[in-house]
Order: sequence, then C-alpha cells, then structure tokens
Amino acid sequence: MKTCIHLHTEESEQSVFYQLVDEDIKTNVGDIFEYSDKYYYQLGRKAKEEFDKEDLKTGKYKVVSAYLEPTIDGTERYIFIRPIQE
Repeated sequence: MKTCIHLHTEESEQSVFYQLVDEDIKTNVGDIFEYSDKYYYQLGRKAKEEFDKEDLKTGKYKVVSAYLEPTIDGTERYIFIRPIQE
C-alpha cells in the first residue's frame, strides 16, 4: 500500500505539499509523525525545491487527518500533517 503524505505549514488551512511514498504508514489523528530525512531524500530535485520554497522542514508533525481511499491499483492511505510548534 502507498501513502500520500500531505504537509501543512503552521499557518496554512490546506496542505501546501504532498508526497506519495511506497510505504504503508499506519497512523491516526492526533499521533506524532516524524517526517524524517528518509522521506526528504526520496524527493526529486524539483520536489525538493518546492518543499524548500514552502519553508517546510523535516521533524515532528501532528497528524490532523488520516483515511484510506480506494484506487484503481488497490487502496492508498492519506495522512495530513501539521508541524508541532516547539
């Protein structure tokens, strides 16, 4: 199963960036998710530029929404995450 990670900034109402990964990331609303270098390094050059342009960072995020969605290829997991203010 693939997971589509949608990242928010602290100020954004909607996600400003998303990434599809070949991994089933099982998480629930309210969980803490570590968006680590592992995910950042999977991005292509243009995607890294967009990530950096949005001033996103690796680190701890709070899961604000999570659900499964049927697709032609099976099922995808969607998680929406917002940075934790430290």
